[in-house]
Amino acid sequence: GISSQLRFSDSKSFRLFTEGVEQLQSYEMNAKGDSLEKAADKLAECVANYPDVLPRLYLGIVRAEQGEEPDEAAELLREVLDHNVPELSATAKYYLAEVYLSKYTPEDIAHADQLLRELESDKTVNANDIAQVRLGSQVLRVFIYIREELWTKRKEKEDLSKKCTRAVEQLDEFNTALKKANIPSDLRSSLEADYWNALGLLKEYEAHRAASDPARSELIREGLDAFEKAAQYGANRADAKSNQARVYFELLKDANNAVRLCQEVLAIRKDD
Repeated sequence: GISSQLRFSDSKSFRLFTEGVEQLQSYEMNAKGDSLEKAADKLAECVANYPDVLPRLYLGIVRAEQGEEPDEAAELLREVLDHNVPELSATAKYYLAEVYLSKYTPEDIAHADQLLRELESDKTVNANDIAQVRLGSQVLRVFIYIREELWTKRKEKEDLSKKCTRAVEQLDEFNTALKKANIPSDLRSSLEADYWNALGLLKEYEAHRAASDPARSELIREGLDAFEKAAQYGANRADAKSNQARVYFELLKDANNAVRLCQEVLAIRKDD
């Protein structure tokens, strides 16, 4: 019952693909920059020499993780979607949404949100992918809400208390759904990291708006703690440490720790 489009051209194509995926899995757990580069090299060689669709999906994911070539990542993932392989469509669309989000323009963020809405309402999603797609989409949309409706306005005077309350509700809804979900441990770790990253962003916003120094200090601590928990999952480490660096620089006026964290990010993604 598996699509014939998932087959490999020959044993070399399959070997390059599996070696690339092994390096990607290593990066996801340990955040070693060289693992991500090796994954990219293996998968790029496979894509350059074979028409097989699975390597294109995974190279798109790797390029998205590298953060250097969002247009290439988007092109690869759209190519996978054009193949219309039922087993891959939801995953490709989810990562395509992540790529658009990473560009951080209003138009791209709106495009990402639309893709995620389509995923959540898609009745054709493979049963094995439903939990991953829906939970991943849910937490990514919470992040978009917090970033666009609160964090980008952290230094403005507008009263956003109702939106802040809604953000807390959305985070709680996702956390409840995640706790109930029967999913593999590595997927759970990934989704937990996304949750902590979104929560950290909310705490950072609240710290900018705090009415007193003690309240601000407590919110800064909570934000840094949340980003630290997000950094425990390797594939999220660079983003989480980048967020920590911003908190140290903007809120604590601590340039030394900000630079230290930026250097740790560059050790993971050298062209960040």
